[in-house]
Amino acid sequence: MVISPSPLVCAGLRGVLGQAGDIAVAAEISGPLTAQPGIGTPDADVVLLDTLALQEPAGPAIRRALLHAHAPVLVFIMRDSMPGMAPLLRDYARGYVAKESGPDVLIAAIRHVTAGGQFTDPALAAGRTALWAGGLTALSSRELEVLRYLARGYTVARTASALGLASTTIYTHRTRIMQKLQLRGSAELVAFVTTVDIPHSFP
Repeated sequence: MVISPSPLVCAGLRGVLGQAGDIAVAAEISGPLTAQPGIGTPDADVVLLDTLALQEPAGPAIRRALLHAHAPVLVFIMRDSMPGMAPLLRDYARGYVAKESGPDVLIAAIRHVTAGGQFTDPALAAGRTALWAGGLTALSSRELEVLRYLARGYTVARTASALGLASTTIYTHRTRIMQKLQLRGSAELVAFVTTVDIPHSFP
């Protein structure tokens, strides 16, 4: 399924995806978006969302509907918009593709999220890293301390031993860190600690 206020964008995506051989557009929601669309199309394996749709009058309704979408949501976004838009998308987006990227990236992303994975276009990685880095200001001093150990590859048990705390306490801090940074799962936590410069590292 494609959601875009532009019929031309929908037509272009139909053409691009039709050349993939194993991908077809099952449904479209285009034109002026003034009411909550029917996003629960049973034939759709993935929802491809043009972020311009969120600027339509139905934008808030679309976001609410996407929270309950049965198919994974792949966001089609301008690279410069990523830092500002990401907080609005993170609750439901399974992947991100830059509009500046080629058809091969979009096709690879669709296949990846349909198979159950997550996808971030390499062209958007810098924007994602900047967003994550900005989230560090939300962490408490203790959470930053725990994050520094995790960034060095310490396990929860080893971090607990180093800080003289119970493992359950470290798990609690780890959960809060992920919530504050809006990280979904261990894979994103690993990506975070390997791409973001965490300040004031200990010796």
